[in-house]
Amino acid sequence: MRWRYFLEEKLLKLAFDYIYSISSKKRYNIQSMAILNYFNIKENQIQHNKDFYLGDYKFFKSEMEPLKVKDFTYKNDYFTPREMYLIPPSYYLYYTFQVFKLCYEFYGKSVINFSTEHNKIFYSGELDLSNNKKSNINKKSDFSYSYNSFQDRRKDFDGNRVLVADVQDFFKGIKTEELIDKIKIMNGVVQSDIVKYVIENLSSLFADLSFFNLPQLNFSIASSILSQLYLGDFSNKMESILSEYGCWAVRFVDDMYIQLPNTLTKKEVNAMLDKLSFHLWKEGLNFNTSKTEILGIDEYKKFSETVIEDYDDIPNVKGYKKSKFVSQKIIADKVGELIESDGVLLIEFISKLNALADD
Repeated sequence: MRWRYFLEEKLLKLAFDYIYSISSKKRYNIQSMAILNYFNIKENQIQHNKDFYLGDYKFFKSEMEPLKVKDFTYKNDYFTPREMYLIPPSYYLYYTFQVFKLCYEFYGKSVINFSTEHNKIFYSGELDLSNNKKSNINKKSDFSYSYNSFQDRRKDFDGNRVLVADVQDFFKGIKTEELIDKIKIMNGVVQSDIVKYVIENLSSLFADLSFFNLPQLNFSIASSILSQLYLGDFSNKMESILSEYGCWAVRFVDDMYIQLPNTLTKKEVNAMLDKLSFHLWKEGLNFNTSKTEILGIDEYKKFSETVIEDYDDIPNVKGYKKSKFVSQKIIADKVGELIESDGVLLIEFISKLNALADD
């Protein structure tokens, strides 16, 4: 059907615009550099290869070679591997496109939102299938957009006791086989042949890249969305439990904050936590016990004023002090320093690098 081909062309363009936009803002990230460099080459641009992206995985693989490597960070003068992966830009786009197609089939032309009445849920970025304007994509492709909203909502809990919790090894705990099974169950309601097609493509991609757990990729809105699809049953159970105890919660991916009414006793809080833990366990996941605690009013206020280090590119989050040690700013400042004074320091820097290479 011709209309379906045009729709998928638009979804592919939207997926590309999302990943290219976020990569343009994170130019010192290895995955971002690969995406920008790859798609800036004329023969790699999607208009020249769209049929490979629009086809099934077997056809796509015939042109694009699968590859994954562990991501790393440079810390304390050592390269340290992380629990994240780098994949070819073509695969990054194909993966994102498949997830966008899945969302369109399940939710239609809308903003993809997993929140319930008592639990406001945020993920990395926000997929808006109803608006493909560049300004909207630039804003919503960035995880900072949703993270800032999450922080603002979390600040609303000031003046209350708060239960803080997160899920241990969240992405590693989500088995791709079980994720696919959940998507199949969801499709039992929708009855979409397109979803069956996406399931086959995602299953093959996961198998070829040896992703037995949900892949944690740099700035991947696709993996973040799939993680919330996986938590769908738990989110519904959590909504029922929060309603029962008169609580409100906010969650960013797996990072949870639950506002506790003053009338709720410690025994009742523990009972609520036991119920949540049980339903999370049924999904093959567990709370991180070392990070699960009840913070009093003053403790939570102090906690709210902690310097953000994990999300070091977030500007001016309300109620938070900005860390001076921002990786992207340090790199930009260092580059500026090297090219000052007619590049004298840059020449010296290159000479030192050559000396290291000779060693």
